Amino acid sequence: MASPIVLPLTYQPSLSAYTASFSVSSSPFRGIVDTGSPFLSVRAGCGRRWEPPGGAFDFGCYNNEGTVDPNLPDTVEQFGSNVGPVFWRRAPLKLSPSSESFPSVAFGAINSSLLSSSNGGGVFFGLVKSVAPGIRPSLLSEIGASSFRLDLRDASPSLTILPSPPPRPPLPAPLKFYDLRRYNAPCFHYAARVSSLLLDGSPAPLDRPTYAILDSGCTGLLLSESMYRPRLARAAAVRRTPRSAAVTFAGGLTLVAGGRGRPPLLALPVPIPWFGRRGLDRPESAPVHVISLGLAFLNGTRLEVDADEMLGWVTK
Repeated sequence: MASPIVLPLTYQPSLSAYTASFSVSSSPFRGIVDTGSPFLSVRAGCGRRWEPPGGAFDFGCYNNEGTVDPNLPDTVEQFGSNVGPVFWRRAPLKLSPSSESFPSVAFGAINSSLLSSSNGGGVFFGLVKSVAPGIRPSLLSEIGASSFRLDLRDASPSLTILPSPPPRPPLPAPLKFYDLRRYNAPCFHYAARVSSLLLDGSPAPLDRPTYAILDSGCTGLLLSESMYRPRLARAAAVRRTPRSAAVTFAGGLTLVAGGRGRPPLLALPVPIPWFGRRGLDRPESAPVHVISLGLAFLNGTRLEVDADEMLGWVTK
């Protein structure tokens, strides 16, 4: 890419997500802006009705745009409890409203069987750059991007994609992202070490290294089962999930969600499938805790990520 690209974002209440516009072979699409996944994807199989709570949303519909790349065979993927095919293709890409276009970019066409009735499934505008060997190429690597800025601080949210590293401010100190691919993660998530986690004002036991993924593609707080299941041993935790959370990173930055004057927090358990490849899928044997911080934490902030040096800055 030759110069920075600024994309205005639209908040979709029915998805509780921000979306960006783009076109593939001149066909228009929208995708959920996702700092937790690497791929550009579009919706296929549009004959099947899909309508999220709160009203229908038009992602666009894949109609065989692009060409087959013999190095990118189709795959069968699992998103949550849904399993279905993903068709990998290459096509010209234009990011709206920028005039810059890219002649051949890999993308995945997501079959409707992978779409949940409650969210956008895998229809993502992914912003994770580095992936593990054997994983499909990321959007940022395909377009030659080095960094990005996700600004959710005001009524005009935007995403800026840059061909070079962002300027490094003297303060605050950057978040250092840790490579969870050592635990068989499929990509180099924007995951920073957590020093403390308060749930409803009470410290959560961090009995092993704990990493928080900055994930604009989800809404609330996702806790790995290694952290969530012990809560079920306490009667109060069985009755409800946490209503507020405060996450403090090793560098001192604290992000807060829920609580008085804030939107309610949704906290859910999530299995970490990569651990199972090493026989570490049981909560008691998981080597680390992994949590994901969604828009409940990121709304009202500006997130800048150097996707090559794996450093991040969050400004409130």
